[in-house]
Amino acid sequence: MAYDTIEDALNLGVIELEPKETNDRIGFRQDGKRERDDYYKFTIDEESEFNLTLDNLEANANVQILDSDGSVLFRSNNPGRQAETINENLEPGDYFVRVLAVGRAQTDYRLSLSAAPKPIEEDDKAPGRSLGVLDSMSEPVVINDKIGFVRGDARDVNDFFNFSLNKDSDVSINLDQLTQNANIEILDADGETVLFQSMNPGRQEDSINGIFKAGDYVVRVFPHVAARTKYRLELKADEVLPPEELPGTQLGDLIGKEEPFVIVQDIGFGIGSQRNQRDFYTFEMSQDASFYAQMDELKAGANLLLHEYDPSRPKQLGSLLERVRAPGNRPRTISNFLEVGDYALVVGAQGRDRTDYRLELEAQINQSDYPTLGAAKDLGELGVRPINEKNNVGLLIGDRFRDQEDWFKFSISAEKNVDLVVDELRVNAANVEIYNSDGELIHKSERDGRNARKINDIFDPGDYYVRVFATGSGNTDYRLSLSAEEPISPVDIIDINALGESYSNFDNVGQAGSGVRNELDVYNFTLNDSSDINVTLDQFNQNINLELYQGFFDPDSRRGRPIAVSEERGRTPENIAEVLESGNYHLRVVPVGNAETRYRLAINSEVVGNGDGVVGVETTEVGSLDDRRNGEFKISDSIGFTDGGVRNSRDEYNFSLGVDSRLTLTLDELRMNANVAVFDSDGKMVMSGFNPGRADEFLNGELEAGDYQVQVFPVGAARTNYFLKMNAVPTEPKPPERPIVDPITGEDPDGTLETATDLGILDSNFKTPRDRIGFTEDGVRDLNDYYRFTLNEPQSLTILLDGMRQNADLELLNSDGRMIDSSNQGGNNTDIIAQNLDAGDYYLRVYPVGLAQTPYNVEFMF
Repeated sequence: MAYDTIEDALNLGVIELEPKETNDRIGFRQDGKRERDDYYKFTIDEESEFNLTLDNLEANANVQILDSDGSVLFRSNNPGRQAETINENLEPGDYFVRVLAVGRAQTDYRLSLSAAPKPIEEDDKAPGRSLGVLDSMSEPVVINDKIGFVRGDARDVNDFFNFSLNKDSDVSINLDQLTQNANIEILDADGETVLFQSMNPGRQEDSINGIFKAGDYVVRVFPHVAARTKYRLELKADEVLPPEELPGTQLGDLIGKEEPFVIVQDIGFGIGSQRNQRDFYTFEMSQDASFYAQMDELKAGANLLLHEYDPSRPKQLGSLLERVRAPGNRPRTISNFLEVGDYALVVGAQGRDRTDYRLELEAQINQSDYPTLGAAKDLGELGVRPINEKNNVGLLIGDRFRDQEDWFKFSISAEKNVDLVVDELRVNAANVEIYNSDGELIHKSERDGRNARKINDIFDPGDYYVRVFATGSGNTDYRLSLSAEEPISPVDIIDINALGESYSNFDNVGQAGSGVRNELDVYNFTLNDSSDINVTLDQFNQNINLELYQGFFDPDSRRGRPIAVSEERGRTPENIAEVLESGNYHLRVVPVGNAETRYRLAINSEVVGNGDGVVGVETTEVGSLDDRRNGEFKISDSIGFTDGGVRNSRDEYNFSLGVDSRLTLTLDELRMNANVAVFDSDGKMVMSGFNPGRADEFLNGELEAGDYQVQVFPVGAARTNYFLKMNAVPTEPKPPERPIVDPITGEDPDGTLETATDLGILDSNFKTPRDRIGFTEDGVRDLNDYYRFTLNEPQSLTILLDGMRQNADLELLNSDGRMIDSSNQGGNNTDIIAQNLDAGDYYLRVYPVGLAQTPYNVEFMF
């Protein structure tokens, strides 16, 4: 009992070749207490092959070896009276033996310990066995061995190998064919400093790939804990080559080849400017045919891109036709129909990833329906009666080629309103476009799940082409319906009849044809009960207004006093929210000036009960935000729920501002869709948030001193809790106007295009260096950043403004400085402009919203 804890362990001293034995017993009671454990301390002077035996047992007992901290290193748990043995390699140091009774067993025992200095073999110590010089001229070095097994009276726990490099090399080292877990390390010439390591779990292959400087290196193979396994170690080195350039690997004509082209290569390897970031494969299609490319067997990320290519300009890529990105090591596939011509396939490194890859290319002449504009099916002259075509798109032809798109041709002999519908989709896997006779894209439908794709517009006389194409990796049946009729009535009247809970319609307003302009769209509707209606007019790209009137529209008398009007500027959504008695009403969509635009009109209606005052509306008097602590108001509430037969369809918060202030408002913690708007004392909407679903609403803008009202309202039948927060900060007085120079860029921030940063010709995806806007230096505030860029040919271009901490917006201008498009997302949300642009010069403007100060990035994507 004197050594039943590790602190009281019996010290056996240094263990050497001559065994040390001790006899004792375990599990018996002594002084009324049962003896469960005996501890012994011992010392190893040098790395040794250690042997422990516990025998002469009369009942079951087990044994453990612990390190100096008391952690279990090895154990023996044989059943019954079998002897316990432990044979392991131990490094110099102090250790403990623990003998323990199993269950209620009581037994005498004999403990024997011995240690023999471990014999040193060539590969047991660094630098180990020499593998000589590795270079690209020599075959890979392959070693088949084993690790972790007992050799004699000792366990083999290290295999060392050394090699040399005469020049900077791309080195690949693989450890595989494992039956249990083993790992590898690369050390410098002294065999001590670890440079690289691979420690994958279980029997997974371990690999080290990298650029190594010329010099000497050591490889260490070692087992994981008590693992014992055979292994295969392969080492190879290739000279670091400069990055590949166009025309790359020239494959010639893919048509008529009996076998697919297959190559195994790598991407992303190298060092500094010598890193191979792109591999090029150029080829010809001598006939229109289906094309298939697959990149697989990846160990990390890589991109696959298909470009047009002009052999007369061998160092330059043409237009990007398709880009395939996928996460991680998933295969990348392109399956499309290509016309006669030359092309370039590009394998690009993804970020800093480096990986091997297998690339397979094949072309096949097939009978897919109408794969190109030149092979389009001619539907003839369109009339009032729809022409219907049923087909499918996205299906595989054979086992790999895909029916990517179908083309149809139609004609109109006079200016007409053309109506196109693609419906009967099984899944969301197709979209539709219209091209003119020159092959230029002029219309593209909105993608909306499995809902029909629609295009409705005025077309000049001539020939046109419809492209129905697969999106994503899916396939679907579809029906194409085309018709044309005489345009355009000055007033387009849509009879909704009895208004239900919701109504939505996409339409156009402001178009002109045959000398007549559609100057007004009217929506007649009837309310059978007193209702709270919420009308949203959005998704337009030019300014239009919204008006609500009592009674149906009378074509002979357009005058009358509206019940409510929404007249936001530019592309800001229009909104009208009113509680109306039963009866007839109509809405007017009115283009402002020469506006001509597509739009969406959505109406949500909820029947309200009877009672005193305005039913279904809860009003809170906030008072002056200036007088509140930190100018802030916060409340948790709910909207859309019914209490006592009355639905709470709107919450109103009345507040005032004593001085000009910047108002920041958030509406969040939503479970269903709710929107928010701010109205001035005249009832005009001055700020609004109409984000879809449960997305948070964020409003930020400057307001003059005065009275205001915030309205929170559910969308459709939504019921949700919400958290509303308002904060008002007095605005600083404007600095006196004077000529200022941007201290950050050294350019005029007030908008002269002559000082724009010239990005040159954009012919591939491009990201500007990180910049910032809205900051003040030396008393001068940076208000605008301008960028100039050039397109050598028509492009479908997407421009992103992101990486912001506060709100900044984006404008796209033509070469004369006239705005083409803009994006005005709230807060630090990404601003996006997507346009089909002709060849020429363009400008981009980045500017802060209000007092915002933020860094940003601009990215151009083709």
